[in-house]
Amino acid sequence: MLREDEEFRLAVMGLLGIVDIQSSLRQLVSAVNDLTRTVQRLVEGQERLWDGQNKLWEENRKMWEAIKALQEGQKRPQSRRKQTMGGEQENQ
Repeated sequence: MLREDEEFRLAVMGLLGIVDIQSSLRQLVSAVNDLTRTVQRLVEGQERLWDGQNKLWEENRKMWEAIKALQEGQKRPQSRRKQTMGGEQENQ
């Protein structure tokens, strides 16, 4: 009878709560799909942030290398000046 009479079948499904369950499942599937898309956008945004952070670290590394080179450059002339000044003082 369930196979033959659609009206009766729908009435039985309604009494068993199957229609409500199907509707709830559709809503849940839709919500999960929405959340999946949201998470994907968040992942893409996080990847862009990491790329930006990596670029900042690289620029920071380059700046420290430049600072180190400047410091090394300043140390050399000071050492030479001290040697020259010390030598001049000895001659006087």
